[in-house]
Amino acid sequence: MHGIEALFHDEPVAVYDAVHPHWRDELLFFAGGRFMRGAGGCAGRYVLQDGLLTLFWDDWAPEALEKNGSGFSRGPFSLTPAAGSRQLPFPESVS
Repeated sequence: MHGIEALFHDEPVAVYDAVHPHWRDELLFFAGGRFMRGAGGCAGRYVLQDGLLTLFWDDWAPEALEKNGSGFSRGPFSLTPAAGSRQLPFPESVS
């Protein structure tokens, strides 16, 4: 299942508030290793391993963020758990 299909068929395992230099949105993470922006619709797959979250966007270059407290960040790109959401598991990879 990919992108928008996952949003309508699966519940996300975690939701993070994302602040990116070019946008702000929620990132929804699904158990099958897919993620997508809540409003923007951009999607991809993610790998979480050894404290590093790598987002492999379907239409953009990959971005790697490091564990930072309860969230992830790299430069001006940060993810913080949305209120009431579970955090992504550690240190498993979900790829």
